[in-house]
Amino acid sequence: MKKLKILFLVLTVGLLLPKLVYAESDNTKFVKVSEKTKYYKTIIMDEHNTENKKNLINSNEAKTVEITEKEYNSVDDNSHNAKGPGVTNTDYKKLTTEIYSNGSYYRYKATLDWKTMPSTRSYDVIGIGNLTNVVYLGNMSFSQYYCISGGSCHTTTSYYSKSSSTGSGAAFKLPTGNLSVMSQTFSFDVRKNTASTINYQAAYGDYSHAITSVTSTQAQNYSIGTSGIVFSGGIGSYYDNIMPAVATWNGSW
Repeated sequence: MKKLKILFLVLTVGLLLPKLVYAESDNTKFVKVSEKTKYYKTIIMDEHNTENKKNLINSNEAKTVEITEKEYNSVDDNSHNAKGPGVTNTDYKKLTTEIYSNGSYYRYKATLDWKTMPSTRSYDVIGIGNLTNVVYLGNMSFSQYYCISGGSCHTTTSYYSKSSSTGSGAAFKLPTGNLSVMSQTFSFDVRKNTASTINYQAAYGDYSHAITSVTSTQAQNYSIGTSGIVFSGGIGSYYDNIMPAVATWNGSW
């Protein structure tokens, strides 16, 4: 009888253990307190299409405009991926910036979802700028999820990190092949940078897509802050330019 009681206790603990472990995960510790999503359309002009290129703003090779959620959802996922000399390509993507709290500190998170797969696959950058009332704490994380059309799905976590007092970012290589799904997620934790009470926070999520082939070294030549991702050394012309999706929080911390 004693052995049966011990066996019952072991089985009971074994059944409860996964729930106990899950309760200790970040998914239950952190609560979302703010979210902002923006939708974008980027028109990318092939270098051979000189006539239509004249119509682009600042004579650049890419023009990005913010669009509505309705327009974004109405787009056929792969209908705008024409390729070839003189062809205009249009990329559709959405960027979501979130702020989470666990009662002690906060987590900033940015997620970029692609509606149409970009024709150029080089090194892109995702980042989040922060105000000076907070400072980078740690737990930087990056993941890239993608699915091959008619095939399997994969997650990669390889990236080049960058962190400063004004924000943090990740440079990474886009996957190749015929893709049906692709998204990138980047996050990190922040703590207070002041002894005073903080009543306002803002997380400036941003994403820069390379419209021409660049090296990993070139992709890391940027800074990140409340203006979003800013490249130096003339690298900015190699990337499209979107307005940051800014998540804000009001309270007492």
